[in-house]
Amino acid sequence: MASPTPVVTCTIYCGGKFLVIRRHDGAKKFGGTWGFPGGKVEQDETIAGALVREVKEETNLDLEDKLLFLDSYYYGDSLGLHFAVFSTSDKVTTEPGVEFRWLSSLEQLQKLPRIPGIDFHIVTAASLMKSKTPFLSLETLNYLPEKYIN
Repeated sequence: MASPTPVVTCTIYCGGKFLVIRRHDGAKKFGGTWGFPGGKVEQDETIAGALVREVKEETNLDLEDKLLFLDSYYYGDSLGLHFAVFSTSDKVTTEPGVEFRWLSSLEQLQKLPRIPGIDFHIVTAASLMKSKTPFLSLETLNYLPEKYIN
């Protein structure tokens, strides 16, 4: 049996709002629906490295050095990890034709045709942000061999 493809996705927050992006109509999975930035973890890449790269590629946003792990999921041949992250700006730059929206509530998200199950990420993130759960650091999760091999 083949190993699943590791995938990272994230809910990006800035100024009390979160970002959603509409997938291309012709996308292999969930075409035309709204979801969160993310993608496959490439060979020789850490989870944190993939997260930063995917956000930069899809939105051109820079992230603050803190995140919350929200959940993991398995879908088809993908094993995903979903995080809440925080952007230093709300100035999104996407490929031509890609739609995005900054939303301020779950109710706004629920009015959009969206990837099934993503409401859970918003509810979980809101709950964790109100708790005393410490944020993780992107740098802490970005262990390259030179950091852990003596």
